[in-house]
Amino acid sequence: MPILRTAGVLAAALALAGCGTEQHSSTPQSTSTTSTTTSTTAPATTTPPKPTAKDGKDFAQCADGSCEISIGEPVTIAVAGNSFVVKSVADDGLEFELQLASGGTASGTLKGTCGSIMKFYLDGTGGGTGTFCNPDNAPQPAPTPEPGVFQLQLAGLNDHQAVVRMVTG
Repeated sequence: MPILRTAGVLAAALALAGCGTEQHSSTPQSTSTTSTTTSTTAPATTTPPKPTAKDGKDFAQCADGSCEISIGEPVTIAVAGNSFVVKSVADDGLEFELQLASGGTASGTLKGTCGSIMKFYLDGTGGGTGTFCNPDNAPQPAPTPEPGVFQLQLAGLNDHQAVVRMVTG
């Protein structure tokens, strides 16, 4: 029976080998990937709309002394007994002459739409310019009528058309 004893010892040895304290972990390490998407939106820029004249090209609207018209070429416009003569129109403004009913004349150039207002005294005694600007590019308001004063304002430029406001008081 020695063979049986050897087999029993071998079986016992194998059984003990399976009960050792050494442990092997086969648990895989987990990895995770996080994807972050950041979107940026460019700030909106506001471009002021191109100006349009309230009275269009209807120069007869100026006869009563107040109008807002679009001018694209040389023209003579009657304004409350005075004559506004446009000599030339450019992409940045216009050149004009004003013939007052009192016999006085004035000439100049309207450029820049920041709110420049040219004032001429209807009695022919002189004139001047005032300028104002809206900080947010908002449309400029029309000049307020003043007694005895002819006022011109370049309200805007649009495709070789000058939008001009004329106000008499």
